[in-house]
Parts: sequence; structure tokens; C-alpha cells
Amino acid sequence: MGRNPSADVVRAIRQSDPAKQIVAEILPVEYRRAEERIDALLLEHRPAAWIGFGLSQRATAITLERVAVNLDDATIADNSGEVRRGQLIETGGEELYRSTLPLDLIARELGHRSIPYVFSDTAGRFVCNHVFYHTLKTMRLINSDAMAGFIHLPWPSDWEPAPAVSHNVTLLTAIESAQACVDVILLKLPRINILAT
Repeated sequence: MGRNPSADVVRAIRQSDPAKQIVAEILPVEYRRAEERIDALLLEHRPAAWIGFGLSQRATAITLERVAVNLDDATIADNSGEVRRGQLIETGGEELYRSTLPLDLIARELGHRSIPYVFSDTAGRFVCNHVFYHTLKTMRLINSDAMAGFIHLPWPSDWEPAPAVSHNVTLLTAIESAQACVDVILLKLPRINILAT
């Protein structure tokens, strides 16, 4: 895969945090390596909140994902060339996990900033959903009470080639939406430590 707006968003979050209260890292778009990196980051930082960002070519707005499902099922390969069809993420694992981010508060803040958003009950079946599910599963295993959730971003309307579906979310709008999410979460945290990927 080539350019990805979620990587630009994570870089912007990193640059906007001079106090280093936020750990912001770009994950590989690979099932196995993304899992390994998430595990290492969660164990090292024990964050009070985790926000995952990813690209959805079909999105027309900032998409607040409610649910991660226990299934990899995509026709396209990840960046390592691996294709997963109808494969459970965790054999015998929970069918789904629900986001624990304050999505209603995030939506309200996005609305105040006139940023288009939608709620979604499916994060797809590719690496984004995989990372979302795996993170929530790992947090349960390490007895973490951290807030966690995933947000899909559309292909920016000001990037070439033009997005597959019409919308007006520019890269700057996507970056502002990520900052809005961080701002809402910072107000809710008992301690300051956010992991953004």
C-alpha cells in the first residue's frame, strides 16, 4: 500500500504534543507485525487510552467504529502479501469487542467543529479491524482498564487520485478530527498517557 492519511494524522498528533503525553506510532499494515508492535507498545506504556486510526476508501466522513469482530476476511493482501479469508483472529475468542472510547462526546465535539462524522458497526475485516480487535483482547489479558477504540478516515478529498466516493474531508480536516478525539479523551483521563496508532 502507498500513502495513507492515518500515517499523516499520527505524525501530526506526535508533533502537536511537546509535553510527550502521547505516544504516537505508525503501525505496519500487516496482520502479524501490527499485532507484535501493539503488544509491545501496550506492555511498555500501559496507556490510559488507545486510539487507532486507519484508512477506509469507502468512507465519506470521520467514521467512529463501535465494534471490532473476531474475523479476518479480505480479498486483498496486507503489505507482507498475506491474504486472510474467513479466518478467526482468536480461536475460541470473543465474537466481538465494543469500543470503550466516549464516542458520543467525540461526536459532539466533531459536530461543534463542523467536521462530518458517522457511527459504524463494522470496522471491516482487514488489518484495521484486526488491530482494533487484538488491542481490546490484549487489554483484557493484561487487566487494563484503558479506554480504546478505532476511527476510520476517508481518503482525503484534496489528494490525488480523487477519492472513490465524493466527500469534503481534506487531510487538514482529518488531522483536526484526530485532535478533537484527543482533546475529548484528555478531559476524561485520570492520568495523562495516550497511545495513538
